Amino acid sequence: MEKFRLYVTTNKKFPFDSTSSWVARTGFERNLDLDGDYICTGATTPNIAELLPPIERGDEYRVGYLAQTIATEYWILHHVHDIDYVGVTGYRRYPLFLHDRGDQNALIHTQATPETMQAICGTHHLPVMASVLSTYDVIVPRALTFAVSVKEQYLVSQIKTIWELFIDCIGDVVPQFKRYLRWFDLTYTSLYFGPMGMTPLGLFKEYADSYAKIVALMCIRAEKPFLVIDEAARYRTDRWIGYLAERYYPFFLFASKVTSFQVPTVFLEAPVAVA
Repeated sequence: MEKFRLYVTTNKKFPFDSTSSWVARTGFERNLDLDGDYICTGATTPNIAELLPPIERGDEYRVGYLAQTIATEYWILHHVHDIDYVGVTGYRRYPLFLHDRGDQNALIHTQATPETMQAICGTHHLPVMASVLSTYDVIVPRALTFAVSVKEQYLVSQIKTIWELFIDCIGDVVPQFKRYLRWFDLTYTSLYFGPMGMTPLGLFKEYADSYAKIVALMCIRAEKPFLVIDEAARYRTDRWIGYLAERYYPFFLFASKVTSFQVPTVFLEAPVAVA
């Protein structure tokens, strides 16, 4: 059994360290020409399309757009059994497990050069993860602090009725978490990046299963679950599956009384073309 695996969800061509022994690339839509590694495609069942309303299921790219990295989480839930710890992220952001402990920055911005990719995906991170996880339950990205609560920060760009439905569905799907729901109102510091670090596979599947059931219930109950309010908005209101997951995962860890160790996140910019 493999110890660690970080799954990187892609929807376009982007630099990637294909030599890494523990970082794997996933893609949802088969026609994007990403040079392989299609382990999360519409041909793989079950897949996250089954959670969506029938009108949204026919186009793999549309499903991937709506679900984002949660498509990979759902695939892991049903198809991955041979690892101890798992992480999920998007193609432009990586947890940096081996880092300068004196540097407390949450975010590190750099270009996605081959050297950078090898540095953040190399085997030198493995003993660090093993050491941390011998004491802590999970590794997560460093939290960001805002001037408003988790709930209020979400509502800056998203629809209130979707948020209210999300809270109601949490109470129905995981009633044991109901007493903790004020966390969203009281907490001003949170991850906002989803399960990017490393989580024991069993615990990850508990999270992914509960969130999948929440999404499915929301899609059933919402009259127009993927309504776009402003076509020009940076944060599109039809992409709430991923945005809500970024809030649900830290809540899930809190309500489950899980200990976490924080690491910085590397944000990658596309490499500068040489004239």
